[in-house]
Amino acid sequence: MMILPDSKNMTAYGSVLKCRIARLRGKPMAVVGDPRLRYGIVLAKSYEAKRYGVQTGDVLWQAQQKCWDIVFVSAHYDSYLKFPRLSKKIFSHYSDRCESLGLDESWIDLTDCTHLFGDDKVIATDLRQKIKTNWVSLPR
Repeated sequence: MMILPDSKNMTAYGSVLKCRIARLRGKPMAVVGDPRLRYGIVLAKSYEAKRYGVQTGDVLWQAQQKCWDIVFVSAHYDSYLKFPRLSKKIFSHYSDRCESLGLDESWIDLTDCTHLFGDDKVIATDLRQKIKTNWVSLPR
């Protein structure tokens, strides 16, 4: 099960930023490398940007041609590293069987937990809310 603060609307990197920066919510945005260091490409994009055809690996000018109002934000790796740690800590309250794969995916085995916490939809809703609440309150 992959749980993001608002997994209906964005990718994991975008989730981290949109959860913390309200002005980005609902806007097409892309996490980008540093153009001065010749890393001026799209590293991750929101679903809003994806609808315009923006793709990971696009050069910034290409992304802007596809989506003229796209918002480019710099990568914040320190923030991305906090997210999986926070998620795993919250997941551990439900099950000791949780795994992280990279920065943006986590699995939690709830096989023996539903009788304690409710069905999978109830648990997923609760997890999303706890992650969002705890993430917003983390120091920046």
